[in-house]
Amino acid sequence: MGLVFYSTPEVTSLSVWLISVVQEAIKYLEIFLHIWLNNLRSPSSWPAYGWRLVVRGEDDWMPEAQFFVSR
Repeated sequence: MGLVFYSTPEVTSLSVWLISVVQEAIKYLEIFLHIWLNNLRSPSSWPAYGWRLVVRGEDDWMPEAQFFVSR
């Protein structure tokens, strides 16, 4: 005895919409991570304001996010 799933046009269009939303979110997340990781590698291109991660010591497993403005 197996499971039977009934698909209506509403369920199909909702699932297609959810898949497209998730794909868009992944695309923007990849762009953000690419920019963020490039900024971590080159300090000269860091912005004058934004968020940065602060790790106080090697035993600090939870980095602290701080908002900064450099003059």
